[in-house]
Amino acid sequence: MKNVADLLKGKPARMVSVKPEDTVLEAIKVLAREDIGAAIVMSGERLAGIFSERDYTRKIVLKGRSSESTRVEEVMTANVICVSPRTKSRDCMALMSEKGIRHLPVVEEGRVIGMVSIRDIVTDIIADQDFTISQLESYISGNRPAPLHATERKREACQDMAYTFTAPRPRSRAPGAPERLGNASPSSPPSSRRSARS
Repeated sequence: MKNVADLLKGKPARMVSVKPEDTVLEAIKVLAREDIGAAIVMSGERLAGIFSERDYTRKIVLKGRSSESTRVEEVMTANVICVSPRTKSRDCMALMSEKGIRHLPVVEEGRVIGMVSIRDIVTDIIADQDFTISQLESYISGNRPAPLHATERKREACQDMAYTFTAPRPRSRAPGAPERLGNASPSSPPSSRRSARS
């Protein structure tokens, strides 16, 4: 699974930001132009907050305020939770779920270097799970050994699953009745019984 630094490499290098003194209308135009859901609010080199579409809908639209006369600093989220470039995707997801947020500014040595969204995190987690599933399926089918990077827990899971598929529990049968394996019926041709046994 990637860390935040890896996620930022796949995003545009330019960081989108607005100023506290900008009007909400100007900030919304920035979000629309960049096709993003939130922007970092910077006061010079200092992180002042985050302005998002959620701030706009809840604090402007629903309250009947004017986006042309309201400044960003009046409606932005000022108490910002940040992460470092070394933070793992799964830890970011846990933080977002716990705090009910969708964006995390990335700060390194007191300097803002970017921002990750819940979309970035979910995409990475899904890709990691797809890779793990692919590795497990390959191991179970016998096409390749267990991946070297797999944890002992994953290896045990592979072994348990392999045993489930290769060693089904035998069924009891009446004396003199023909042997029945898997889903094969007594009338199944020999080839079907061989397939069930394998």
